[in-house]
Amino acid sequence: MNAVATKPGQDKVQDAPISLPSHTFDQMAHDNFILDVTGEESIIPAYEPSTGKGTAVVPWNHLYISSIDDLNKATKAQQDYYHTFKKNFLEGVYLDLQGYFNYALILLYDLLAQFDQTKDIEWLEKQVDNLGLHYPRTYSYTRTLLLAKMGSINDINGIRRVKMQMAEGNPHNSYEYEWALGKVFKDKLKLDKDSELLLNKIWYQGNNFYGIPFCQEQILKLFVCVITNLKSDFTREGTSIEQQFDIIGDMVARKHFKYRLNSNNYIYSLQELRKELYILILKYCENKVRDQYGHKRKLSVDSYSVAKTEIEVGVLQKVEGIIAANIGIIEEPDQETELELNVQNTTRWKLALEKLEQMIPVKPVDWFLQEVLLLGARNKKNPSVESIFYEASKMIAKKDKVTALILYLHYIDHDLKSKEFDNKPIAKTIQKSLFNNLEQVHDFEIIIQNLIETKDLDNAIVNVRKFYETKRRKIQLDQELIDAAASKYQDTVELLNNLLDEESEENGNMALTEKGQEKESQIVLNINSVADVVNTSSASRYRFGLTPTQASLLQLFAKNNFVLPIIDAQQFAKSNGLFIGSLIESINELHFEYLDDVLIEEEEDVYIINENYYKKILTDEHDN
Repeated sequence: MNAVATKPGQDKVQDAPISLPSHTFDQMAHDNFILDVTGEESIIPAYEPSTGKGTAVVPWNHLYISSIDDLNKATKAQQDYYHTFKKNFLEGVYLDLQGYFNYALILLYDLLAQFDQTKDIEWLEKQVDNLGLHYPRTYSYTRTLLLAKMGSINDINGIRRVKMQMAEGNPHNSYEYEWALGKVFKDKLKLDKDSELLLNKIWYQGNNFYGIPFCQEQILKLFVCVITNLKSDFTREGTSIEQQFDIIGDMVARKHFKYRLNSNNYIYSLQELRKELYILILKYCENKVRDQYGHKRKLSVDSYSVAKTEIEVGVLQKVEGIIAANIGIIEEPDQETELELNVQNTTRWKLALEKLEQMIPVKPVDWFLQEVLLLGARNKKNPSVESIFYEASKMIAKKDKVTALILYLHYIDHDLKSKEFDNKPIAKTIQKSLFNNLEQVHDFEIIIQNLIETKDLDNAIVNVRKFYETKRRKIQLDQELIDAAASKYQDTVELLNNLLDEESEENGNMALTEKGQEKESQIVLNINSVADVVNTSSASRYRFGLTPTQASLLQLFAKNNFVLPIIDAQQFAKSNGLFIGSLIESINELHFEYLDDVLIEEEEDVYIINENYYKKILTDEHDN
């Protein structure tokens, strides 16, 4: 939780520097402060300047801006336009960015870098004021970073002035209210006046899950419900939500930050604590929506240790009870939301498939097939979509052979469309329940080969639906020849009768090889085992001096769409004489400082790698 930070006793000294929120100097320090230009911002029209003529803006889609160095990620055309934009800005001409705010945020860092050289705070304040005036979406960022620079040179008066401006709100933001949460969701959520005003004051940067419009709407709907009920609970207890929040804020201000009661810092910290508690409750609501939608990754909801009990017992326990009583207001995701959720969480389908598996004993096989096809459709953007059909084929094999083969055909069809054709065979244990003899194995191999060559899934399914139909041999006999032979070759007639009697028993017996030896049936579609993965590229593909074994494991992840079953990873490590835990830990340690996060994460029965992280650790010559 973000908070106000200062040195103990600081506000007792008249000329000591005024404190800033801890995130100003720590988490939002110059090198680490990331400005998130959301997808919504990319369509917001920029401030309409009086002088808006000039070179047409070069589109530059959403980017997380953390420093002036991010300009290097732009194309040559974008870089050229930035320099034109900057030149015009410094000359008092404010070009219309048409919603491409990367340029304005890069300029903010550019101005800060120039201040680091000149230390001219008046010049910096003037420039960032102009930036906030003409490109209002940058206003909150300019205030935070300006305060940090003022703090670095101990500009007490400047800090006080800017804080007062912030307390009064952005005087230049002519359309910020238009995009305030309360106004945006007033009609959708049927907000009363108090709820609308509360949401208008909420500034929550959000994340990828919150960024999905349907998810955001459900989170805010639950949040409004929780706050409304929380206010009612406190009223019945003879208090108010503001009073309870201030009790917690008082403990944090005096015990954690050592602020003097009713000092400027004390009052400011109480105001900030109220905002933080609202955001904490909002995160609780988001985590509950994530639970409902099968999204495993959760937000951190840590709180101040000095007021941990008061926060958990006085607020969060009530929040939990209200959420439990109103969980039904969360709607099921629509189709578009399902697609986005399954892209963000590539193993989310497993929970849905497990629920379908539980229904196999009581539901018709056609129902199971249709539900798996629907699950696949909801995962069409998921790079692991083919795994849904492969696993479903195994699940239904014992109950219905035809359905199992059809689902395997869907696996092959999706695998053909993926980046890399893995072509996993049907497991040996499953083959025994699907095929009675080598002839059936051979026939199914032909169907698969035709599917690979023609990509005609419908035709392959038609052939599989007839797969188990009884095949009868037509034998035409000339009765006159038989009668003639009967008298001359009685032994031959007896042998022919024996052969005809035995023909009906041929189906179901294992076919023999030419040498008369029984051969185990198995569909082999050119699959390598995990331990036999060929390291087609050396460890030089990666930035940080990996061993061949480490590099091979990363290539194995890439081959499997960055999701690897733990059992396969253990087999790989064992084949190389290592323990998988130690191998993964060594890889994570090499990359942690560079990524500021772990590269390989464990989720239930799989290991996963963030694809963007993988691309970052490739050397430039291999980074596509």
